[in-house]
Amino acid sequence: MNITELPEAKSARVVAISGGAGLRKKLQDLGIREGTVVRKVTRLFTHGPIVVRAGSTEIALGRGMASKVEIQLI
Repeated sequence: MNITELPEAKSARVVAISGGAGLRKKLQDLGIREGTVVRKVTRLFTHGPIVVRAGSTEIALGRGMASKVEIQLI
């Protein structure tokens, strides 16, 4: 399962990031790395960014980037 499939207001733990080194670095800089617990805040319509909360930070991720973040429900 990836972040795009996570229901709103549910939390999950990041288990893997299936992108290259650049994507991994960018997500780490945003606070999303393996082991991080994220909570889906909202999805804007059917397209557009997906907003997640990691710790006390809200992050808007593009759908392509969000689809590379593999999660496990907790």
